[in-house]
Amino acid sequence: MDELTIIGAGISGLTLIEKIRAKDKDCKLILIDKEQYHFPNYKRISQPADINSKIDISIWSKEVNVEFIKAKVDKINLGRKKVYFKQAEPINFSRLIIATGLSSRKLPIKGEHREGFFYLSQINPFALKDLLKVSQEAIVYVSTFLGLGLTLSLRSLGKEVKIIAPNFDFLGSYQGKVCGFLEEKDIPFYLNSSVEEAVGEARIKAVKISPLKVFSAQLLFVDSGFESNRNFFDEEIAGHDVFFTNFKDVYLLGDVNEKDIGNEAFFAYNQDNSQEQAKVFADYLLEGKNPVFKKRLFDLDDKSRLLSGMLQEKETTAR
Repeated sequence: MDELTIIGAGISGLTLIEKIRAKDKDCKLILIDKEQYHFPNYKRISQPADINSKIDISIWSKEVNVEFIKAKVDKINLGRKKVYFKQAEPINFSRLIIATGLSSRKLPIKGEHREGFFYLSQINPFALKDLLKVSQEAIVYVSTFLGLGLTLSLRSLGKEVKIIAPNFDFLGSYQGKVCGFLEEKDIPFYLNSSVEEAVGEARIKAVKISPLKVFSAQLLFVDSGFESNRNFFDEEIAGHDVFFTNFKDVYLLGDVNEKDIGNEAFFAYNQDNSQEQAKVFADYLLEGKNPVFKKRLFDLDDKSRLLSGMLQEKETTAR
């Protein structure tokens, strides 16, 4: 293997590089990401303003002898094997790994450009840390377990939080228990509702929902579910047979390789699965091993354990 180009400095991309470098110190590795820092996804939810968990990709890449290109991918021409950027010169690739993870589904919400608006996939801990210092009220639109987790994280920081949700169907038989739990924690929730607008000027001052209500808020987090982040190809790309695609020398790795991600609500094993994928793929690239990956599945017992754990949490919020 002479050269490998990896797009995405998330858990799967970084793990793949570590596994390759453990056995091959010399092959040329190119890593592309629009961000300079990597934050563990679970930290963005459990500790949304924690900047100490960051990895500086520019420093890390030098330590492992990787060429790092900090740039946003504009499009990928698969026929010409070329990656184009928004504000950088295009590059050619020989083998391309797409490890770009997930992006939040966009909802028709007015005012998403205002400071204080965050889709879950776009939480910037640096910006959020500063905003939390001057913000007391937050709205979280919830459609998955991640939104609930973020709500409790904000509440533990002493913030006044309200939940807006179309329903809690993803909770199954735990709906009643979770609703009681939220009431105990003084977290109001509004079901059969949607977010219409983040109201304000430069910054959010209020949030308008439907049915019509307006709440004072300086922060709005939108947990709208996710989709694979791969909308930059000039031709349709399809994954098949573990990591391979319908294009030679182009592979999908990690969350971007999840076919049913739109139906996911708990994301309990995504990080574990991404790391295992990277290990299996590295063995294939370096040693030609048959790439057999067994995904760890989330079942009813896992759901019960996860929700029971949340309901048993002790109240730590300062009154």
